Amino acid sequence: MRIDGRKVMLTDTVGFLEGLPHFMIEAFRSTFSEIYEADVILVVVDASESQKNIRRKLKTSHSTLFNDWLERPIITVFNKIDKAKCFELEPVRHLAPNPVIVSALNQEGIEDLKTKIGELLPPLETKEMILPMSPESLKKLSTLYKKGIVRELYFDSYIKVIYQTSHEEMKRIMEALDVR
Repeated sequence: MRIDGRKVMLTDTVGFLEGLPHFMIEAFRSTFSEIYEADVILVVVDASESQKNIRRKLKTSHSTLFNDWLERPIITVFNKIDKAKCFELEPVRHLAPNPVIVSALNQEGIEDLKTKIGELLPPLETKEMILPMSPESLKKLSTLYKKGIVRELYFDSYIKVIYQTSHEEMKRIMEALDVR
């Protein structure tokens, strides 16, 4: 998926963790390794459930998951709004950071969700790179296309690239490709 020209990867993890012994919750945490690398976390909630169940599940999510990711932005996605008889956001708003209401079935609210994700993604860093004209540089250019956004590209006796990606990814790219 692309949001504002950026490649965005969405992954899914194990669902709701309630009533599990503490040692089991700790074991599940190890399966969340991708989440620790996430720039934005989406917590998806079934909006067709009762307010009581929604509140209970959000509280459990807070206590089992959110404590580790306080520095990461979280979006609470209330899905299945098409099936909800009387969903009210206000009673659970304090448990729902950055709430977005959607129906994945009929695509209602999906553009709002993409907008919210785009707002919360880390800012892009821009770098101008000069690469020698060589087969090796063309391989590096291919990697740049995969890992970020190539905004401008000039070919002459060298390759000039205007490139954007997150700060963390820029550091990795610069080291991995040995680019200055």
